[in-house]
Amino acid sequence: MLVFTIVLVMLALTFLYVVFVLNTPSVLEFYRTHRRPLLFLSAGVMIAMSYVMMCCLQCMRVAPCSYIALFIAVAAMSNLAGVSTSVAKTHIIMFALLATSVTVAICLLLAMSKFDFTAWYLYILAIGVVLMVLSLGVSIASIGFGIYFKPLVLAILYISTIFQIIVLVMELQMILGGKSIEISEEDYALAAYMLYTSIVNLFLHILQILASLDGD
Repeated sequence: MLVFTIVLVMLALTFLYVVFVLNTPSVLEFYRTHRRPLLFLSAGVMIAMSYVMMCCLQCMRVAPCSYIALFIAVAAMSNLAGVSTSVAKTHIIMFALLATSVTVAICLLLAMSKFDFTAWYLYILAIGVVLMVLSLGVSIASIGFGIYFKPLVLAILYISTIFQIIVLVMELQMILGGKSIEISEEDYALAAYMLYTSIVNLFLHILQILASLDGD
């Protein structure tokens, strides 16, 4: 219950920040103008936070370090969400939010089933590494050489979304317990971080998919 409460608060803060960005013309224009540097900044912070969360578990089990780390994660992910929604149409954002809510509800139902998704951990890890390498290669080709493989980008996006859904189910089972892999109650900060980032990333993936279908 502590983990889910923390995640709800984190999601609420991100939602409120996105609403603030979309309803403040000067901030909205700033995000649209400096979109790329803000994306790199947010991605860099999240990579650093992932390293801290995994390598400093003892520190993350103690307040206020755990809450400070979660606050930094919220700031970075909210900034990332602000950047992504600043260039999207309002109806696309609303549909993405609705689709994410429904998907998370379905994932929760799957997590409460008897099927053990956590047993796939090694396979999911391998697929995640492959997707990361492909995404990095596409990003380097696009930014460094001006080459944009749209069919490949869309394929990676769709596969990444399905992958994110499976990861979300696994994380929910790890938090709920009773499966092959469980997260200790002491690691509430790590659990909240994993669940929060998965949900926000799922929203951003769905937002990109809907924007591509809309022709943006």
